[in-house]
Amino acid sequence: VHICFYMCLDRLLATAKVIGCLALSIGLVWATDGRQPEHKRDPSLQATITIRPNSHIGTIDPHIYGHFPELVFRVFYGGLWAEMLRARKFETRDGEYGVVKPWYSIGRTEKTHFMHDNTVFYSGRQSQKIVSWESPGHEVGIGQKELFFEKGKVYQGRINVRQEGITTPLVIALDGQGGTHASNKLLLPEARWTRFSFNLTPTQRGRDGSFTVKFSGPGTLWIGTVSLMPEDHLSGYRKDVIEALRAIRMPNLRWPGGNFVSYYRWEDGIGDRDRRPSRLNLSRAIEREGIYFEPSDVGIDEFIELCRLTGGEPFVAVNAGDGTPEEAARLVEYCNGPTGSTYGCGPSATRFSATGRVAMSMKKLTPGGSSPSPKPCVLSIRVSNWSPPEGGTGNTLGGIKPSSKLPRDTSTTSRCTPTRRNIAGT
Repeated sequence: VHICFYMCLDRLLATAKVIGCLALSIGLVWATDGRQPEHKRDPSLQATITIRPNSHIGTIDPHIYGHFPELVFRVFYGGLWAEMLRARKFETRDGEYGVVKPWYSIGRTEKTHFMHDNTVFYSGRQSQKIVSWESPGHEVGIGQKELFFEKGKVYQGRINVRQEGITTPLVIALDGQGGTHASNKLLLPEARWTRFSFNLTPTQRGRDGSFTVKFSGPGTLWIGTVSLMPEDHLSGYRKDVIEALRAIRMPNLRWPGGNFVSYYRWEDGIGDRDRRPSRLNLSRAIEREGIYFEPSDVGIDEFIELCRLTGGEPFVAVNAGDGTPEEAARLVEYCNGPTGSTYGCGPSATRFSATGRVAMSMKKLTPGGSSPSPKPCVLSIRVSNWSPPEGGTGNTLGGIKPSSKLPRDTSTTSRCTPTRRNIAGT
């Protein structure tokens, strides 16, 4: 047995245990007569290990491995993203009666009414509505628990509200053990949506604090969206997490999915963050992982900013589930198109490296769901799962034609319909 290793000396120690285990295993024989196996050494078997550290046999592409931050679970929301509030757009189901979970009611009596409102809303499809017929002095509102905040640290907030009949200020606060640790009062105009920005600086540390929104006396309040982030966030991302990711030196980052992208509308994630719609995450619902709504806070612009902050190259996947070639083409144009084009004036159109473009390539796409060739920021399209509708654009994406046909992959051709094989150029 002759085993030859081609490696640098500084890699040798990393494989020392493997080599040791291999050497011990060579020469072992097993009894096969039904008894318990016995280890016996055969002196006639010899093993030779040769290491040639100066022999160069190839180069590993630095983009062969990367990281995969998908818009599911707590990867972004509750992880990378600095937003502290859940269901900040009040898009999900009720927990407590009439109150979108995980929010809770404050000051509920027989003279108050809580409901999710699907007729008056700011973003998406619903808002949180609070009606009070109580006399002045009785506070009513909503809150959210399980928040951690530091003493003396500034937290930036934003809220979109509308009211009728309220004459007292709206009170925004951080509460904890011992009472209120930070608060801000907002004077509300009548009968129109208004956005307020505010800062909260706690006087005490809160391990299980609450964020509350309250008003006193009679009136009706609609809360469309609300946001709370630590002031030291980096373009919406947690500073401590970004610093840790920079140390990893990630070659590339893939976004937004995974199964998730098969139902994702990338255009939901651009523009005013508070106006972006929330949508049911169908990939999780279909897999029976629960009802979860994607708030669209981390869109293509925020993803490119994450790449800028961490130094990784963007690897963007498009919706080949219920998406269309035209939708994918608009994404390419948004990132790489000239500023005079319809979609080419987005924030992501400014490249974070010397090329001046987001390196989304239409080259070397692999059919059958296989990984594309290791190129930075490849636009990944699972061609074998993508049959265009009648009258589709075939081998182009909304008029943007790949610079080369897709390579033939015999391992997947048998699963492809003629339409799919036509798209793949096989």
